[in-house]
Amino acid sequence: MCATRRDFIHPSQIEPCNRLYRPSAAELDYYARVLEAFDQALAQGSASTTVDGHMIDAAMANAARRVLEADAAWKKAG
Repeated sequence: MCATRRDFIHPSQIEPCNRLYRPSAAELDYYARVLEAFDQALAQGSASTTVDGHMIDAAMANAARRVLEADAAWKKAG
């Protein structure tokens, strides 16, 4: 059996792990802007756009969505 970084955790490690793996406020802001820009691009008939000079496509938008959904779940769990 192979253990990965999230397979086994002691309760005392939960808070430090959350601090380590949760995205920062700046990252959450960036991912929110990514989704907003991508949705606007789709509405205009384009499948890609740029945010802060970085290309945004469906794969990047999906990744941003997952990060924001995970953060919402962390907030809900307390």
